[in-house]
Amino acid sequence: EFWSTSNPDKENFIKRNRIVAGISEATIVIESAERGGSLVTANLANDYNRDVFAVPGRTTDKYSQGCNNLLKT
Repeated sequence: EFWSTSNPDKENFIKRNRIVAGISEATIVIESAERGGSLVTANLANDYNRDVFAVPGRTTDKYSQGCNNLLKT
């Protein structure tokens, strides 16, 4: 859907990561806020029946909330 010379424009994030989630065997989320874009990719991968892994973080760190929620669910 995108040429290799395409700029990584913000509005194409979801489209681009939908492709990545579809062709990857697994998705690993290292860090994500509670509503971070990485969670969109993780949900897409899960919908494609791919493995989704998350790295736990401190409960007080806002950029660990997304991963911790993934692990909880």
